[in-house]
Amino acid sequence: SRLEDGRLPLDLAACDVGALVERAMEQLSSLAAERNVLVQTDLPASLPRIHADAELIVRVVQNLLGNALKFSGRGSTVLVRAWPVDSEARGTDMPEPNAAHAAMPVSQVCIAVSDRGIGIDARHQEKIFAKFSQVSDRRGGSGLGLTFCKLVVEAHGGAIWVQSAIGEGSTFFFTLPVAADA
Repeated sequence: SRLEDGRLPLDLAACDVGALVERAMEQLSSLAAERNVLVQTDLPASLPRIHADAELIVRVVQNLLGNALKFSGRGSTVLVRAWPVDSEARGTDMPEPNAAHAAMPVSQVCIAVSDRGIGIDARHQEKIFAKFSQVSDRRGGSGLGLTFCKLVVEAHGGAIWVQSAIGEGSTFFFTLPVAADA
């Protein structure tokens, strides 16, 4: 509720995306092992640092990664990747990483968590970010995880969205501002 009211103070600092992702992965390593899901990363060493509250962003990545692990089949792979983007890029217009990013003005980093799980029907994709909303009660939970992610990302001036197809899996994307010293 403090996030919703804009009353949660953010402890902002320049943060290394790779280090934050690594912390989130460590917290979920036993779940990944239990579900026999391989977690891979694609995080370029040249990625600029982000301006963020490290603890909150680790929790965002944990939530997204935890969902990917829960909804992925045994023996599958989850991929966490990040790349620099221009501030004009938003939502489904977000360019995928490629060599052209090296030459463009960068003001954000896009982080994506992809799975090959059950997927989310298009008609439910917006509702999953609403408080207490769940597409299915098969996996349990409070329905607050994605709401938390949305509130944290937006409090940082970023955006969060999903691209998904039934039977093909889901990719959750979010953007965060680049640190001034990046």
